[in-house]
Amino acid sequence: MFYFFYQFCTKNEKYLTASLFCLAIAIQFQILNVIFTLPLIILYFILGRTKIGVKNILFSFVAFLLPLASFILFDYRHKFLMFNSFVKNYFVSSGDGHHFGFNFLNYVERLATEFSNIFFPSSKLLSLIILLATAGAFIVKIINDRKNKRWKFLAVWIFSTILIFLINSRMSQSNAAFIGVSGGLIILFSYLMEKQFSDKKSLLLVFFLIPILFSNLFAVDHFLTNPGKRLFDFFQGQFYKTDMAAVKYIYEESKNNSFKVDTVTSPLLISPLWDYLLGWYSQKNNLPPPKRTDEKIQFLIIEPYVDDFYKKQAMQKKSAIAKNTDSQYFGNIVVQKWIMD
Repeated sequence: MFYFFYQFCTKNEKYLTASLFCLAIAIQFQILNVIFTLPLIILYFILGRTKIGVKNILFSFVAFLLPLASFILFDYRHKFLMFNSFVKNYFVSSGDGHHFGFNFLNYVERLATEFSNIFFPSSKLLSLIILLATAGAFIVKIINDRKNKRWKFLAVWIFSTILIFLINSRMSQSNAAFIGVSGGLIILFSYLMEKQFSDKKSLLLVFFLIPILFSNLFAVDHFLTNPGKRLFDFFQGQFYKTDMAAVKYIYEESKNNSFKVDTVTSPLLISPLWDYLLGWYSQKNNLPPPKRTDEKIQFLIIEPYVDDFYKKQAMQKKSAIAKNTDSQYFGNIVVQKWIMD
């Protein structure tokens, strides 16, 4: 989407059709892309005073709606279920009373963290200093070269998520809030470094890049060998070895009898990981896969860092029809065995 939008900004207005088509595809994968990109594209038209033919507008409009046709038809048939849920979850105030100043500072902090994760994950202070220098050079470039649409395009890319921080909702706290922004940051930083260090100063560039290289190598080693220090917490305490140990335990405890497996996962109720591992293990060892219907033998897999409310809810549901006979830990994963009365 960004590639074709760049071609539209710098070369030919016809690329807008391809850009919006790709955006619609992205929205099918993640509806939040409506917020991450579309408002900034519209803002680009306003600030850039971009002229575009009526014919191209119509083609682009059709190209944008075509991939979303299933979305629109489904929502219409179900009384705008997805649209209402989207507004409720991402536009309704979270009630924490945060004002514009707080949200803006939060945005700056999150952007600095993203910059740090890319270039200097081992030193946030150094990352902040370099980010401020990069931002200053970026602003100067835009002011001194106002007619250059490339800079406006890059600004749209890098700051495409800022609008969600102006809305007092939980949407801005999502780890997906800066998805895709890293590409624009890398391009901007690389360009400025290339311009700053000419061929005669190439040795200085090498010395400047060495700390970035070692900082990232250190971070990779640190995050892999210290699970509690990883960037994201979703799968702390979950590794292939412990996952497979849990799957093996389930099949051994079932003793070749039919069984059912339920999960408490993050994201909630979405367990492709366990569906895959259980199915793969059953095929490899020529064993029957788990049943979808209630069986006398049942297992409940509880992943770490899931809200206690959902854990209790799942166990209460099980206790109404079965008795817990065993619980085992595999890393931070809990596997409970239940026998129906």
